[in-house]
Amino acid sequence: MALVLLAFLVGLPLVEIAGFVYVGEEIGAAATVVVTVLTAVLGIAIVRIQGAGVARRVRAAFARNKEPVAETIEGLALGLAGILLFLPGFVSDAVGALLLAPPLRYLVVWLLLGYLRKRVAASRLRSEHVLEGKYRDVTPSDKDRSS
Repeated sequence: MALVLLAFLVGLPLVEIAGFVYVGEEIGAAATVVVTVLTAVLGIAIVRIQGAGVARRVRAAFARNKEPVAETIEGLALGLAGILLFLPGFVSDAVGALLLAPPLRYLVVWLLLGYLRKRVAASRLRSEHVLEGKYRDVTPSDKDRSS
């Protein structure tokens, strides 16, 4: 797992740099900078708007005495989209933009919820062991109560 994380942390900046070089050659350096800034500003604005909708759905779920698990995961996906759009780079912008599309975001939430349900079910199976043995109820004596 550590090797995968290291490859991601080294590989992503290299891919982003390659993207900047390619786009810079195609449209020019100044236009590349403008596009990068505009995607960050536009992405953050969209995340704020969609985040307000998620917050309303969370409040509505609480009002119905329902746990807002899917809404919370959707909010986390929107937060990740905002971070990816704020980071300079075209690859991170593309992934962030995909997370802004509600159908794709719902797919991510659905897949993550399925994974979490399987993990919870597996942990419940492991925790259903019963310990048997003798016990006795220990109550404090009168002497312990006066201290």
